[in-house]
Amino acid sequence: MIIKEFFITDAKESPGRVYKAQPGTESVFYTRKKGNIYSMAFSNSGSFYFVNANENNIYRVFKIKILWWTWTFTVKIYTHSTYIRDILLDKDGNIYFSEASGAGANGKIYKINSGPSTATLFQEIELSEVGGFWAGNFIFDTQGNLYISSGNRIPASIYRLRDGIWEEIFTDSSAPIKGLTFLACDLLCYANWRSEIYTLDIQSGTRELIYSNPIHQWVSDIALFRPKIIEDTLYEGPKDYSCASTCWRDDGTAVDTWDFTDINADNANIQAMLNDIGVPTAPTNDDNEIWNRTKAVWAWLQEHALGIEDANFDAVCAYRDSLDGWPTIAEFAHMFVNWGGFGWKPYVNEEGGTVYVCTCMCRAHLLATLLYRVGVPLDRMAIAETKWKPEYSQHMYVVLKLGCHWYYIDPSYDIPELSDTPENLGAGARDYKHPNELDIIPGSTIIKPMLVR
Repeated sequence: MIIKEFFITDAKESPGRVYKAQPGTESVFYTRKKGNIYSMAFSNSGSFYFVNANENNIYRVFKIKILWWTWTFTVKIYTHSTYIRDILLDKDGNIYFSEASGAGANGKIYKINSGPSTATLFQEIELSEVGGFWAGNFIFDTQGNLYISSGNRIPASIYRLRDGIWEEIFTDSSAPIKGLTFLACDLLCYANWRSEIYTLDIQSGTRELIYSNPIHQWVSDIALFRPKIIEDTLYEGPKDYSCASTCWRDDGTAVDTWDFTDINADNANIQAMLNDIGVPTAPTNDDNEIWNRTKAVWAWLQEHALGIEDANFDAVCAYRDSLDGWPTIAEFAHMFVNWGGFGWKPYVNEEGGTVYVCTCMCRAHLLATLLYRVGVPLDRMAIAETKWKPEYSQHMYVVLKLGCHWYYIDPSYDIPELSDTPENLGAGARDYKHPNELDIIPGSTIIKPMLVR
């Protein structure tokens, strides 16, 4: 992964500077008149805020451009009663800052109130719960969860606040962990108070060095503004993604086609099929419930989907080819209830009834249809298409969003049941992480394929 543009500060420099880093190049983005810069954060409009950990002030920097002239203004917007260690803006533009004394006393995070420049205590950091030390660095993830880093100490850790309890999620035994920012979902970036920037995949616990420049000695923070990344795909070369809570592929497409014709239809056969699956069908946004229903649909398909090794597979696929488009939910249900209703009798297992699975697209279409009908919201699931050897071929599977994370589930992969916790499911030389096209449920607001991690 390459981040196409990010911003760093070196707290050792005075006057302080903000640098813009791009692949193979780095330039000075801003220089203050005097004093250091420890931490910075961008607003949604592109102005940015900074603090010096040995000052009480928050500064805002913005630019005004008229014709070919540009003026840069630095304005003090808030003064605190003691030193301000870190600053951030949430997705709604609210400003937060911290005060900390290392190991001297509990730290505090404040939120600046709208209107008059006053601040309200947002969170107290009890040192006894975070290893006895906190230098003030903090961040919110894309879901609003609070994270902090140990700061200038070794070993250094990152903690996450969950249900009022601090969890240690990562430890670096070689260098400090200072400024933090989220690139997307559970993909975190951090500065190491040396010369490096790392990304950390919180789900897997793996990190990757993305920046190193020995001219900087105290890299204290990293900031992003409308970030873009470059990802190497297996068969298509490097591809650009724009990142927010998810990284969306810039050249990908999402289509609402006839693949899901009449997906909301209802009749006795459909109800019989859904009842046989045996889970609630009311829409839900609860992640655990969505995964449990996905497990139930998967297990049901293992008992009722006709596979290539089963009798009459070719006849069933021939019937599929005779339909006008892919089968509707009503046609799936008709085959389940009336397995002998087409002049031949498909394979019937001991559970009774059958639906069919012929190609990867047919399998993905059937799985997505059933997931939607057992209450998985239309914006949390789609059919994904990716390249597969040889380069011109395609493979279809389902992507499912749980929390802020997109998973891939390939119904062409033969496994009897899913695990109790969410997982990626696939096999072979298929580039599941980088779909180039999505077939979305009608009404979905998804407009681009996502990076699936």
